[in-house]
Amino acid sequence: MTQNFEHYQLTGLMNRRAFVLQANALIKQANRLQNAYSFLMLDIDHFKDINDQYGHDIGDEVLRKIAQLLKNNCRESDILARIGGEEFAIFTMNSSNTVPAHFAEKLLAVIRTEKIHGIDVTVSIGVATSLTGSFEELYKAADLLLYDAKHRGRDQCSSSD
Repeated sequence: MTQNFEHYQLTGLMNRRAFVLQANALIKQANRLQNAYSFLMLDIDHFKDINDQYGHDIGDEVLRKIAQLLKNNCRESDILARIGGEEFAIFTMNSSNTVPAHFAEKLLAVIRTEKIHGIDVTVSIGVATSLTGSFEELYKAADLLLYDAKHRGRDQCSSSD
């Protein structure tokens, strides 16, 4: 059996490397067409505590369930990845009926209402939106916004739009 190095076996989501390659291709296209795009960075709140209190098997189940909830709520055109331990990313091309902060709020609500093994799980989200620029700039902006959301109390979104 061959191993797929572009996806995490645990979640079935693409990894950081594959995500960056696809996002960069879409950013080039969007910049040429002058279309807006957004990067949502999500981090599971208090994930270390979940692993410590309930064990890594339950922590893995939380990762799988969050990945599934994100898959179920993203558009087919969105790029979704697990980019690190408990961090997920969504790259989305904005359309006239897409407000990235509203999308993030929807994701917060979906995750907040889902108990995983009886555990209340929440995420914090940073949403960076741009019309120009590089993936690295967008990533840094989303990361700063994510930490702003965590600093303000977690289970919320911080957005540039």
